[in-house]
This record gives sequence, structure tokens and C-alpha cells, in this order.
Amino acid sequence: GTFRPAVFEEAQPLSFFHALAERGLALEEVLRRRTLCGENSLDVPVKGSFRLLVDEVLNPFYIFQLWSCTVWMFDDYELYASVILSISFTSAMLSLYSTRRTLLNLRDMARIECRVMARRCIDPSATSAITQLSSSELVPGDVFVVEKHALLPCDAILCHG
Repeated sequence: GTFRPAVFEEAQPLSFFHALAERGLALEEVLRRRTLCGENSLDVPVKGSFRLLVDEVLNPFYIFQLWSCTVWMFDDYELYASVILSISFTSAMLSLYSTRRTLLNLRDMARIECRVMARRCIDPSATSAITQLSSSELVPGDVFVVEKHALLPCDAILCHG
């Protein structure tokens, strides 16, 4: 799906969020928000090595280097041109490796999923209960407990603590 940022109503008084924290979201509201916003996860696409190499080599700097080396070869500067070509090739390969590694690390960081304790109102006639969920099941408006030193893959408003 496409990213749709959640809109935070700044005019809401803090008491609104405290009341929401007391009751939690109803199951119907959770389903509606999950349909509207999707799963709480982020998929970072990673280009293949060949595509990254093509993007890197088509950089104007490398095109200029190739043109310059061709001119130098015709002017009998073969040694200089070959040194510049080897340095440019090494630079392109290191850049490719670094970019690919960074994209893979970013994708892995975006896939973080953990267990959270969230307040949900399962039965409208009963009081809400704290249930254990995967962080990918969180929806905007969920109230959950933040454990000490927790790493949570979501944006949140701290109501108390």
C-alpha cells in the first residue's frame, strides 16, 4: 500500500487521551483503523546489485572519467588512463557495496517486531483488558505499555510516565 500519515488533532485535550487509555479501542474500531491504515510495518525495497551498479556507473562523474580515459588512451597516456580507470572501478565497487549494505541494514531495522501489552475493549459491556499483541497489530489510537528499554517500531504519544 501507500503511506498515509496519521493526522494528530492537536486541539484534543489531554483528558481525551487519558479517557482513551482507560477504555482502549473497541474491536470494531481496531478493524476499521487496520483497514484504513494497514499493518504497522514497513517494507523497504532493496534494489538488486546489478541495478545499483547501473545507477552508480551512470553517475555523471563516472561517465566523465570514462570519456577522459578514452581521450588519454588516444593521446598515449595509457598508464595514467589505466590507473584512473582502476581507481574509478574500485571506487564504484566500494560505493556499490556500501549502498547495498546500508539498504539491507535499513530494511532489517524496519522489520523490527516485538510483543507489546495493549489495552483493548474486547466486549463493549465489560471493562477493557490488557492483551499481548505483536507490534505489527498496533493501530493508530492504541494504548499500550512501554516496557523499560523497549525498542518499539511505531510513533506514540506518552500519556503518563
